[in-house]
Amino acid sequence: MQVNIGGEKMTFGESLQKQRIAKGLSMRELALRAGFTAQYLSDIEYGKRAAPEKDVLDNLINALDLTVDEERLLYDLAAEERNSLAQDIPNYIKGNDIIIRALRTAKDVNAGVEEWQNFIDAMKERNKRD
Repeated sequence: MQVNIGGEKMTFGESLQKQRIAKGLSMRELALRAGFTAQYLSDIEYGKRAAPEKDVLDNLINALDLTVDEERLLYDLAAEERNSLAQDIPNYIKGNDIIIRALRTAKDVNAGVEEWQNFIDAMKERNKRD
């Protein structure tokens, strides 16, 4: 599955390959750093394998030394490809009743994009003050 990122349609594998090349790593080097074979990495980059599960994805992210934005992009592309929630989110939600209640409330009232954007902006503003 391709996702439109900044006007460019990209799959998880294409994004991974782009980030690997930007870091100046060969497929073999990245595979070695991440703890698997170059063939496995090739299969992911060329769409022969689905985006990996969290543990493998985390190994790739660490091996590539990605920025937070680059990391989030890979999580989001993997989630889109797997038709699931981004893998960096469930542990934050799990067992946190207030977040679960907030999400259910937002769902129940059919919170719109503007309301969610206001929430995000308020959280960012709070983070600046802290």
